[in-house]
Amino acid sequence: MIYLFCLLYLFLVSNTIHATTGLKPNIVLIIADDLGWNDIGFTNKHGTASITPETPNLDTLAQKSVILDNLYVQSLCTPTRSSLLSGRYPHRLGWLFSASVVLGVNEYLKPKYTTFTEVLGDRFDYSVHGVGKWHLGLKHPHLPLDRGFHSFYGCYNGGIDHYSHGAWILDERGNVVSLKDFHADNLYMNSSLDISSEVEGKHSTDLFTKEAVKIIESHDDDKPMFLYLSYTAPHSPLQPVDDIVEKRNQHIS
Repeated sequence: MIYLFCLLYLFLVSNTIHATTGLKPNIVLIIADDLGWNDIGFTNKHGTASITPETPNLDTLAQKSVILDNLYVQSLCTPTRSSLLSGRYPHRLGWLFSASVVLGVNEYLKPKYTTFTEVLGDRFDYSVHGVGKWHLGLKHPHLPLDRGFHSFYGCYNGGIDHYSHGAWILDERGNVVSLKDFHADNLYMNSSLDISSEVEGKHSTDLFTKEAVKIIESHDDDKPMFLYLSYTAPHSPLQPVDDIVEKRNQHIS
């Protein structure tokens, strides 16, 4: 639902850029991971949840926007993300399930399928930044910087612990192991750093938000910007920050 709305928006923006000389708007695409339709205040109109979600910022955006409420996406991470970035149906990409979590296996979005991030950077001279979750390839040459992004800050895997930033992977024997997965990659600086130890103990949502704000505030206005802000929440594990837990516990008797 959220993915398809963004895809439609990006299609319209792309046509606008192509048709209108000199018009290159800055674009921020925000994605929630595994967010249910009824998990937002403005969509919870029928009282089907015991507690109405408190999402005032999203509610305000919705009131000023167009809400598409009859759309469908894949039920898994990777097929939806691959469709969003490529504009193709998952079955045409050969990808109906999530990327493998087996150690040593590197499933990925095939290079022959161009992503819109590559188009924005190559054809329209955008600065393209990714923050959050990737889940479309775990190794070079299938990482964000290989697919049109100029910088990436976040995790390659499908899900990480929001505080320790460990990803759960199956080893060759099928045993679950945890590997740290938090990266800061920059194409201009030719750098790719594992910064898991630096951010350990800090919630991924806060880290992603701060990095997104930093990118927006430091952006050069002479060049158009595209920011792909892909949160890992509320994807499992469910680890809300303490103040939200305390607030919600007030409703539990």
